[in-house]
Amino acid sequence: MAQQVVPKLRLLLGQVFGKTVDRTAKVKVLNLELDEYVMKYFNKPKVCYVHVDEGKELKAGDVVLIQELPVPRSKLIHHSLEKIVYEVGRTVDPVTGRRCTYFSYLDAVKDTDVQGTDETAQGINMEQIRKDINQLEMKGDSQLNEGTPV
Repeated sequence: MAQQVVPKLRLLLGQVFGKTVDRTAKVKVLNLELDEYVMKYFNKPKVCYVHVDEGKELKAGDVVLIQELPVPRSKLIHHSLEKIVYEVGRTVDPVTGRRCTYFSYLDAVKDTDVQGTDETAQGINMEQIRKDINQLEMKGDSQLNEGTPV
């Protein structure tokens, strides 16, 4: 019996840096290449032309997961879009679940602490937290003083 050969489908992670005509996008994928003289890895960028389905819209800057096609669609297009990992401008903080840009949140800031933390948007009462910390410190100090001889 002849064994069926299953082709390996490679998945690559890259960033969209251009969009061409007719549902095709240019994606830059970074591959690590070893320089044997220096014995150090360097990034070697590779440009892939990716076929995009009709329902999906890509913008420059999106981070995408692309899949190598078993049979190329054309002379240039050898990959298809598997998933949009991060859309540009739609970054979500994994801890709070709020949209953010670099170091600030996109929600309306109502009250800002001296150090720059947003208390009201997070629903945190800083005065109550400070009181609780002081009470815990006092309990810890009193317990330490009871056990030590004077």
